[in-house]
Amino acid sequence: MALIRWKQIDPNLGAYGKLTGSLAVSGSLLVNGQEVGATSTTSSHALFAVSASYAISASHEIITEISSSHSVQADTASYVSTAQTASFVADSLISESAARSGFGAGSDSTTYNGNRVISQAHIPGLFTSSFNAGTTGSVQEFLDAVFFPNTGPSITSGTTFNIAEFLSSGSTITTLTATDPESQALTFSTQSGYTDDLVRLSSAGVLTLNVSSSTEAFNTDNRGDGTLAHPVLVQVADSFGDTDTQTIHIDVTANSAPVFRQTSTEGSIITSFTSSRNENSSTGEIAKIYFTDSNSDTITIRSGGLDVINGKFTVARTGSYVSFRQITGSLDYETTASYNFSLTASDEHYEATQDNDAITFLPILVNVTDNVVPVVNNQTLSAINENSGDGTVVGNIAASDTEGDTITFTAFTLSSLELDGVSVSQGTYSGTSQTSDPHENPFQMNSSGQVTRTAGRFLNSDLINSYKYTVKVLDLYNTASAPATITIPITDDTPATLSDNFTTATIVESDTSGTTIKTANYGTTQADFNSNQAGAFTSSNAAITINSSTGVLSLGVNLSGSATQSGATIDSTISFRNTFNTLTTASLSVTVLGNRVPTASFAEQTANLNNNLATTNTNLTTVTISDPDSDTPYSMSLSGTHASSFNLVPQNANSSSYQMQAASNLAPGIYNYTASIKDNYDEVRTYPRSMSISNVGIGTMTTNGTYYAIESATSGSNIVINSNGRTGTQGDLGVTYSGSFGSQAVAAFTSSNSQIAVTNTGALSLNFNLSGSGTASGDTISSNITFRDQYDNIGSGSISVNVTTNHPPYISATSQSNGNENAARGTATLFRVTVADTESDALPNANLTVTGLTGSLSASVDSPYIYIKANSNNVNAGTYGFTASLADTHSFSTALSASEFTIAAANTGSLTGDTAIYIIESATSGNVFRDASGFGAGNAAQVGVSYSPAYAGATVQSFTSSNAAIVVDGSGNLTLGVTLSGSATQSGANISSTITFRDQYDNVGSGSVTATVFANQSPVANFTRASLYESNNATSGSTAGTLTVTDTENNSPFTFTLAGTNGDKFDVQGTSSPFRVQPTGSLDGGTYTVNITVTDNYGESVTLSNETIFVTRSLDYGQVYVYTSTLGSDVGLTNNYLGVMGASSVNSDTPPQVTALTAASQSLFAALSSGSIGSSKIVLSGGESATLMASGSGSNLDTVLSSSIGTLSTGSTGQIVIVYPSGSDMYVPTSIQESFNSTVGGAVPSFNIDGGGFSIETGIVHSLIPSQSTLGFSEWFVFGRKTRNAIGSSAIFRLVNSSGSLPV
Repeated sequence: MALIRWKQIDPNLGAYGKLTGSLAVSGSLLVNGQEVGATSTTSSHALFAVSASYAISASHEIITEISSSHSVQADTASYVSTAQTASFVADSLISESAARSGFGAGSDSTTYNGNRVISQAHIPGLFTSSFNAGTTGSVQEFLDAVFFPNTGPSITSGTTFNIAEFLSSGSTITTLTATDPESQALTFSTQSGYTDDLVRLSSAGVLTLNVSSSTEAFNTDNRGDGTLAHPVLVQVADSFGDTDTQTIHIDVTANSAPVFRQTSTEGSIITSFTSSRNENSSTGEIAKIYFTDSNSDTITIRSGGLDVINGKFTVARTGSYVSFRQITGSLDYETTASYNFSLTASDEHYEATQDNDAITFLPILVNVTDNVVPVVNNQTLSAINENSGDGTVVGNIAASDTEGDTITFTAFTLSSLELDGVSVSQGTYSGTSQTSDPHENPFQMNSSGQVTRTAGRFLNSDLINSYKYTVKVLDLYNTASAPATITIPITDDTPATLSDNFTTATIVESDTSGTTIKTANYGTTQADFNSNQAGAFTSSNAAITINSSTGVLSLGVNLSGSATQSGATIDSTISFRNTFNTLTTASLSVTVLGNRVPTASFAEQTANLNNNLATTNTNLTTVTISDPDSDTPYSMSLSGTHASSFNLVPQNANSSSYQMQAASNLAPGIYNYTASIKDNYDEVRTYPRSMSISNVGIGTMTTNGTYYAIESATSGSNIVINSNGRTGTQGDLGVTYSGSFGSQAVAAFTSSNSQIAVTNTGALSLNFNLSGSGTASGDTISSNITFRDQYDNIGSGSISVNVTTNHPPYISATSQSNGNENAARGTATLFRVTVADTESDALPNANLTVTGLTGSLSASVDSPYIYIKANSNNVNAGTYGFTASLADTHSFSTALSASEFTIAAANTGSLTGDTAIYIIESATSGNVFRDASGFGAGNAAQVGVSYSPAYAGATVQSFTSSNAAIVVDGSGNLTLGVTLSGSATQSGANISSTITFRDQYDNVGSGSVTATVFANQSPVANFTRASLYESNNATSGSTAGTLTVTDTENNSPFTFTLAGTNGDKFDVQGTSSPFRVQPTGSLDGGTYTVNITVTDNYGESVTLSNETIFVTRSLDYGQVYVYTSTLGSDVGLTNNYLGVMGASSVNSDTPPQVTALTAASQSLFAALSSGSIGSSKIVLSGGESATLMASGSGSNLDTVLSSSIGTLSTGSTGQIVIVYPSGSDMYVPTSIQESFNSTVGGAVPSFNIDGGGFSIETGIVHSLIPSQSTLGFSEWFVFGRKTRNAIGSSAIFRLVNSSGSLPV
């Protein structure tokens, strides 16, 4: 508490003493942790009393009151003006009593008596815990112990951290954590001993990379558990400067290449993939090959070799797997026995050329298996009856196919005929008769193997009871199988089975010959017999006939009038013979039923049963006669009391219908009679009956409402039911008849009052002029009406007509036109009144007048209109009124009507359209403003004027602009009046103008437009690298990718600049987009990175950074060489193969590698090792030689041998040797097998010598490391026969995959 400057201390510091001078303190002054300024300080801020956390440490002058209430009187009153009594000791300001207690006696080392309990109650934390600061010590130690105790921080986070390889600089590794007992602010940093600077540590504890992570840089020191890691010395400090240190270790997990897996992403890792496909395999997925990356990197999948397998297979990536699919159904084992290609999986670090080892190759082999021919065996089908029908199915021939392929049956050919096991010579029968000349080839077969009887072919088991056919089968992949014999037995005919459709067969005693026998008493269904075979029916009794083919039964004689009557039976035996003349019989008994009595129905003509219509010869009843046995013709007679009142009149030839007609006009009453009905078989039925004739009425008159006539009506005017007496429905009279016998209708009306006329149809009208007569509104006119019907029945009634009032005219409508200052000019019509009359009476012009018009208006009349017109050049806006006087031609009364109308003020219009407009900074004078920002955006800017309302068709006539930079034409089109390009007015600036406009009525208005200047845009470029860009094709002038460039403003031509890692290896060619990015020379396989900058002719540019071009290494299959060597004998090659070939030792590799050669310098191994691979002739020991027979190349060694090289036309004897490279993209075997045992990497030597068919040969393969590489390959495999082959004229050499089979 150094005292810098002192002016004065009041010697009497009371309860609130003042420091009256100015006390300057170096640093800052805190009281209870709060900075003290020029404000009043409360009593809790006593400066010199001992209180919690009081310190003077700021650079403030103390000019405010300081409370002394926390001190005893001696401490607050003992400050005096002399240094001796004020105890200013060692530049410290203390109270006199404090000085007596030992404070401030010299320096900080001054001792004090601290062996006391704190008694200051204002320090509750220390007071209540009975804190003892210590027995002895300095002032500094006392203050530190009381006010500034501290415990250092501790680092709590872990000490080992693992990160992935190739993380970019700046990536966060972790955030370190630490604790501090006093919760002070903590600061992290690296220790001074850490100088590698591979990582950075922020003050908040965030640890980040300062370089890209790599195993080479980080995994350097053993952290103590055998793991190599990078040590980092870190520390954390609190605000007192206490620290905690720690060494942490960061290890980098090396990036690993992706792997291929089977079944799932959790499945086993695979290094190759083999699949077998039958020739009959259809298109579809073969397998899902999964891929994973332990570092969770992005994986790129590519395929190699698919282009050489003729579109048979394809691969498609979906999520975490590759779908391997067959895309054709045309696999052919005989043509190609296997297919090879490969997949590669590379991670993002390989693609970014960070890790060239992060790629995995998966060779894929597809073996094609031979499809087996289907098999059909000799078999006997189910027997068929000689009397079976056309198309009867005999059965289905059975066949089998190992692969379940669809089988087609073919070559169904008759081979032999037999009768009871004895051969029947073909040609014996010609098929003309069922019974004596059957067909020799009566069966047919479809492609599914179903055998049926051919239509129209005869069978007879007594002549041929066994047919033998041969048949073959085939599938889609093979020619026809060997034939099999199909035997079809024929069984003898069986008698037919008869059936009928009745329980009791009946006939009626009155029936005649030809009537069909029925299945029930008096039924309608014909009785018949049926057979389950073809043949003919006959009947033993001539009285019963049967249709020979249908079996329908009929009567063969007339029963009517015969002795065979009701209750008798007629019996017969029914016989049936089938086409083989086999007999079947059945008994028949037909019951004879009695004839039935006729019946009649009576239909009275009720409309005629009244005295109006029951007149002579009128039909009163219709009688209908029927007979269940149809015994026509019928007869009818009447008897009884009133029989003579009727006549019977037959209506048809068989008298089945009669009319009972009135014999005379009948009076009302009841008429009784008896009707007798008889049929032609003399059966009679009688009906007692009666008939009532009714009496009719005279009718009742009706009206259609209350009747009216207007007082102005004239003779002939309708009397109406509308109360106005002039319009609406005409008055009408009618008559109702109860019962309406004979359709009674009124025939005539007459009126007793001559003033009322009525027509015969009842229509009412006036028969005099009511207008001007003495009859007026409120009176009535009455009349008695008489009516008569067509039968001369007479009735009467009365009516009254009410006389109604005629009304004066009225204004029915008003309409205003030209109701504004623009239109109300000259003699324009402004207002029209339409006058109407309720009764449509005439309205003379003289009866329509107007009063009350102002001088600027005039009126004219053209009935029924009154026109108000302008009477000056311009009628001012305002409201105008007038009164119209109206009377019709009758002048019964006059109406007065007041009206008014308003003339509106014209408006000046509002500026519309594109008031916010846009122009590009590169625009020149005359360019069009647009209504949207952006080059070519929106539409050409145009302003207009809207007039609401648009009085008198107000339209803008002209525009003017206050700013010459914005030009507006008469149509409102806006164009630039200055050139912006190169001016100071550029993007972001605004141009404003006031637009003044005028209409045809000289009304003037204005509005404003604001133009915003927008920037000229940089070109937009997009680079698309070429796919499947292989090193063979990556030559100067080839297309490595395309560069698509667009420019909003079409500021072309463009200039191109290539930079970046490989910018010097490429250039850009072309005159228009898309441009071609081409290499300037040949490129090797790898990833190339370039930066492409495109600049338009306005100087705007865009840069595509780090664009990558992938060049795939082209597939290299190497070359296969086939030699025939004359060195060595069969015995030597068999028993001492290595010695003959020139090898003294081999290792245990697969295949074994020749590790040392014999001394024979002219052995085949020695020659091949010294550079003779591919030579047309190799000179060997003893004058022998190895001659090159053929060479070829391809994706699969066996395919090269079978297809590329194929059949060799040669004649020689020697050892066959095949030399092929190791490490190429060609699939090659690594071991030789002598059977097809599916050994991975194995091949079976299969030779066809002189067309004698393929056979398995012995042989062995070795690895050879020549002294120098050949065709770029440092290792070659040499296959050699262990015997010699003698070839007469041709040979085919194959090394067939061991999972296949011997070629055909």
